[in-house]
Amino acid sequence: MQIQVQIQGETDALLEKMAALSHFRKYAVMKNVSELLRSSTLDRFRSTQSPDGMKWAESARAERTGGLTLTETSILKNSIHSIASGTGAAVGTNTIYAATHQFGAEDRTIRAKKGKYLRFQTGNGWVTVKKVVVNIPARPFLGISEEDQKEIREEFDAIHVHQTEISRYDKNPGKCRIRIQSSVEYLHTLRTPDKKKNVEREKEQHRFNMELVYIQDITKIRDGETAIGVSCPHCGAPIAGLGDRVCPYCGGAVEPVNVRVWELHRIEEV
Repeated sequence: MQIQVQIQGETDALLEKMAALSHFRKYAVMKNVSELLRSSTLDRFRSTQSPDGMKWAESARAERTGGLTLTETSILKNSIHSIASGTGAAVGTNTIYAATHQFGAEDRTIRAKKGKYLRFQTGNGWVTVKKVVVNIPARPFLGISEEDQKEIREEFDAIHVHQTEISRYDKNPGKCRIRIQSSVEYLHTLRTPDKKKNVEREKEQHRFNMELVYIQDITKIRDGETAIGVSCPHCGAPIAGLGDRVCPYCGGAVEPVNVRVWELHRIEEV
């Protein structure tokens, strides 16, 4: 017996999705991204505006002296650091008051750390009090702006499928499952503002498993496994019903499984 598989429809979109799942030079890419985000975060202390372009509320000290908000000592600014791994990139700070400036605070009570009184300068001169209740406006400095998103661009082209074969076929009560393995080659390009760190049209080749599922008999599925091994894409919980559109655990949207139709169940890199 000979089994042939023919993939029809939006094959280009499918192949691009397969390429996007690949783990190509992840650490190098994420390191570059983290450095870019750190640089843009530091720029916000100079422009005194949030990632969405809104100007920060000027502090009383900056208004009085003509300086920049959040930069009197530059401790917060200098604490901004970036980290990267093969799975992601992050920018942040370990200062204890960073969240207060990022999100703001209402009715915040400030007391002297040493001694009984606070002493600070206002527009009317020096003031001495035991405590003061203030409203601190949010001045977001962490985040990804539209400009950040435009600065980083990945491209995949010259996509070729070299070999596709059936690696596994299972027939169980109520369902059939076919696993197809493909070898995919493409050119990967990563563009950033720093041209020295660009990944320019690097040829890569990876293998992917595509799993197709065909539901023959709903009653057998429900009486037996109650599902076809479908997991929620958001929380990973098992989906019990074939027609379920919402995950019963997290409430996330779930793509329902069709009956008597070969459907692409999952794509994963080998």
